[in-house]
Amino acid sequence: GLQTIHRSTLDSMNTHTCVEDFIIVTDELRRRGIKVIAHLILGLPHETRGMMLESVNFVAKNGIFGVKLQLLHVLAGTDLEKDYAAGKFSLPDMEHYIQTLEKCIRILPENIVIHRLTGDGAKRELIAPLWTADKKRVLNAINSAFKRENVIQGSECVQNIHDFFV
Repeated sequence: GLQTIHRSTLDSMNTHTCVEDFIIVTDELRRRGIKVIAHLILGLPHETRGMMLESVNFVAKNGIFGVKLQLLHVLAGTDLEKDYAAGKFSLPDMEHYIQTLEKCIRILPENIVIHRLTGDGAKRELIAPLWTADKKRVLNAINSAFKRENVIQGSECVQNIHDFFV
């Protein structure tokens, strides 16, 4: 799992990982002929939409076979729950999450397999966002938005990282 490319986020969540480790491991896996699937969590504490898209763009440009996109879930009994309850971060509503997904899909090249667009935490442990508990509603909303907005995978894929910010 990559989660994010941003060291400040990884450090604040005490993951003891970094993007450089991900690069080393994925290079070795590819050298051995093993397909790599990256897992990105959208909505991590203090990450902006731009930061999330930087992580997706990194995946788009690094020879990844597939990607799993998932919204952050706050589960009961975790340090994340304490921070959320203390108001240290907020989570996107469904509309904002879907708008972020739309951009993610557009910048991911067609050859990258998208394995997941959302996830769901165990309902009895889910603290936030509660709208994710109705997975059928979420998937229908994603599907409707993608059709309405004509979301096409790879339609905004850029070759140069600097073009991404223009």
